[in-house]
Amino acid sequence: MELPLTCRETLETMISDSGTKPAVLAEAVRRMSRVYKEESGRGARLITKKEEVLAYAVTRMPATFGAVSSALIETLSALPADTVSEIRTVLDLGAGTGAASLAITETLPAVQSISAIEREGEMLSLGSRLTSAIPGVTVAWEKQDALSALRARAAEGSTYDLVILSYMTNELSDGDRAELFSLLPRVTGKLLLLIEPGTKAGFSILYSARQSLCTQDISLSVCAPCPENAVCPMTGDADGDDWCHFTCRVARSRLHRQLKEGDVPYEDEKYAYLALTRTAAHPCHARILRHPQKDPGRISLVLCTPEGMKTETVTKRDKERFTKARKATAGDTI
Repeated sequence: MELPLTCRETLETMISDSGTKPAVLAEAVRRMSRVYKEESGRGARLITKKEEVLAYAVTRMPATFGAVSSALIETLSALPADTVSEIRTVLDLGAGTGAASLAITETLPAVQSISAIEREGEMLSLGSRLTSAIPGVTVAWEKQDALSALRARAAEGSTYDLVILSYMTNELSDGDRAELFSLLPRVTGKLLLLIEPGTKAGFSILYSARQSLCTQDISLSVCAPCPENAVCPMTGDADGDDWCHFTCRVARSRLHRQLKEGDVPYEDEKYAYLALTRTAAHPCHARILRHPQKDPGRISLVLCTPEGMKTETVTKRDKERFTKARKATAGDTI
């Protein structure tokens, strides 16, 4: 998974034109890491300086693009083709530097307009430039925090075919997050997609979102990643042992590797997501929750099914399923 070429070229040009040295960007990466660990969940402003935004775009934007793209592909596979072709308007809340908007335009060819909401001016400035050349799609950027924008749109009765929030609800306080969840159904026309880091805390947020959203609006149903619309068999406890998450592999640029002090030309991004729809859907029959345990002649799979979590053992006797299980990994459907 890799950012679109035009986006990568524009970003490289902007860094070169800014004259920002790699050492400055590397220090910004370290500073951002500390701030996210210490300040997330308090509603604080986390990235405000130009060098921080550039460093973020180099090191985090590819991972966000990859996670959103992967979650979208899985989500769309659970929807009828005519529903997918009708997704034309998008609300991107907490749009950052435009990674989700770019992923949407790469994945959903029918999209015509995106309203990108971002409170930080430096991120908005970079994001608007990186998304300005998307053919056939109007991306309108608005400088506002996500909750205020959501309140205004809910009050005026605006709806969007797709509403997406990627890597942003974890930055809110508990009270703001609860209000956000209460407002989202009012602006969601067809599809709502939430993406968070693939951590216990990230999954816990999505677990709470699922309970809140499906309770207050029965016309919203889960279409991915879960099988059917059954109750989640996990506890949603941020301190628990079980949490649902996925992995996508994203390419690293030379500067990316330099700033992260890494040698490998890729990284594996862990993410969690939740997709809810108002239309008919055909979710998967079962999804693998953990890496398969492979022993000679047998493979053990921990599955999420409509009946709850269960362990299934596949042996060589079932050649077709055994072949599929050998190639499977956590997050795959089976």
